[in-house]
Amino acid sequence: MAPIMNGNGIKSDQPIGSDYSLECHNLSYIRSFTSGRWYSKIFNPPITAQFLKDVNMEVHGGEIMGVVGSGGSGKTTLLNVIARRVQGTTGGSALLNRRPMTAKAFEHHCAYVSFKQALIPTLCVKETLHYQAELTLGPAMTSKEKNDRVLVIMHDLELLSHAHQKIENLSESSRRRLMIAIQLIRDPLLILIDEPTKDIDALSSYQLMYNLFQYTKRYNRMVVVTMMMPRSDIYQLFDRITILFFGETVYSGYTKQMPVYFRQIGYPCPAYENPAIYYLSLATVDRETSERYLETQEQAVKLIEIFKGQGEPFGQYRIPAEGYGYGSDPIPLSQLGRPDSIKKFTVLLRRNWATLFSRKQLLCARLFLLPLAACFITLFYYEMQPSKSLPQSKAGLLFNCIAFVSYLATALTSVSFSVHRTRYYQESWDGAYGGVSCVLAHLFSMLLFDLFSIFATAAIIFWPSNLTGSPIEYIKFAAVLWTCFQYSQLHTICWMVFVKSAYKAFALSSTITSITLILAGAFLKAYATYKIATDWITYVTYASIFRYASAALNYNQIESIGSLNCSLTEATDFQRVPLADFCRWENGSSYLREIYSESTVFPDYWSNFAACFVAVGALGLITIVLYAIPLPHVVERKFRYK
Repeated sequence: MAPIMNGNGIKSDQPIGSDYSLECHNLSYIRSFTSGRWYSKIFNPPITAQFLKDVNMEVHGGEIMGVVGSGGSGKTTLLNVIARRVQGTTGGSALLNRRPMTAKAFEHHCAYVSFKQALIPTLCVKETLHYQAELTLGPAMTSKEKNDRVLVIMHDLELLSHAHQKIENLSESSRRRLMIAIQLIRDPLLILIDEPTKDIDALSSYQLMYNLFQYTKRYNRMVVVTMMMPRSDIYQLFDRITILFFGETVYSGYTKQMPVYFRQIGYPCPAYENPAIYYLSLATVDRETSERYLETQEQAVKLIEIFKGQGEPFGQYRIPAEGYGYGSDPIPLSQLGRPDSIKKFTVLLRRNWATLFSRKQLLCARLFLLPLAACFITLFYYEMQPSKSLPQSKAGLLFNCIAFVSYLATALTSVSFSVHRTRYYQESWDGAYGGVSCVLAHLFSMLLFDLFSIFATAAIIFWPSNLTGSPIEYIKFAAVLWTCFQYSQLHTICWMVFVKSAYKAFALSSTITSITLILAGAFLKAYATYKIATDWITYVTYASIFRYASAALNYNQIESIGSLNCSLTEATDFQRVPLADFCRWENGSSYLREIYSESTVFPDYWSNFAACFVAVGALGLITIVLYAIPLPHVVERKFRYK
């Protein structure tokens, strides 16, 4: 069979019919829920409610379906049921091209647009669409064809004039057209759009809807939009309309046939009235008085029953008249597959770099915040000289190095990763990529910046503070600090699986860091003291990298401290000797013997050094598993909407 050429110049050996259709038959949706917070489930029995009941509708290629209704009528629920994004019991069937609509089929061939999602604010419009094309369009398309696709979509949705404008500077209307463009990049057969004209001005609303109208006619695609009260100019753009009343169908069929249908059943539309608004008012309850409420409710229920018996012919598909065609009827690009995992990873890597370079303050913080903090720390430990307190002074310096590196890693990660984490949850719902790619892309994109920052920090501290050793010792010192930085970064990323707010994630992670630093850092509290009353804490500290990092640095820098010219130790009778000759530790080894008991640490530097990297690797594996496994729906949902 000869290959078929689509409208974008891409060949496909698989023939695809042009009569695209979405058919919903007797769609129902029942869900049990508990109002209030999660702990309310313990005391209150769940409430079971039916949100949709026997909804029938259909839409075909080249058509826009408007789903209208008052608040709580089930418009958004209907879209979620079609998209298979609900938790609960669904009934009836949704068919895409006469085949059952599964979650996988929707992911491959359809798109859902919600304007509650957050984009990366510092990227420009063209960059955003370019990376979206790279993530969703398959290897059958060349880079030039993908760039051409981006330009075509920008032209179709009138975004060319905003190509180099940052998303954070866009008007609400332009931002909405961009969010639609993001989903249209991969050319889905069916596009579901929730409240596209809500809270934007009349001219912008018409511009957006007219762009969609032109798109459906040009490419023979299907669009379903929800609205509360469509104006007359927008109503004219609907090919079909469905009116819902508390999850039931008042009318579903061709827009031009709606006045005919209601006239036949005794509800003619007055002259110069918007039919959509007038008939929607018939299916809206009036809560002004109880009598009026019952009267309007009975009227709406009556209209539902009449439509069940007489409305079916008004929704039957009619072949468009000649001259209403769709040009070359291009094959959907969504049929051509998606990039492989390696390609997606490299695209995410480049997008992360673009995001970082577009956030100048964050870039400067990533590079220079640690070195600046190191300069401040060095002021207090500059050129440490041999003294009776030298072991403790060095231990304090090393503890402070571990502490500020860990705290700043937590702060930087909570700020830089939050935008990518939120975007991941939203894009993963569309099947763009997985959590493992998101985490690895973040870690690798920050790696060079973190290495520069850590080694600069180590250099600022190591030589001015007279720490012991050669350049090799400096590298080992920097390597331990790097493991602490990575550990804290991974620790924060783990918490950000569940915590949406970057500030709350930082507060939680830094609190846990503080506790583990105190318990496992061996400076504020010696391990030997745990043996007295709280022996179990000793074993808890084995789970923290700070145990091994502090031991590695202490053994490397403090054990080499020689005699401090002391004639006495604390155990000697110092009453017969001048106080000036007294010192607590004769050398570095005596200090280490005091804070470490024999069974609490690994016996040498290299064991602790290796344990630091093992701890980072173990936490990295835990992080990857957390982002790889499916999370509860309630956790995912709070990230997918602003």
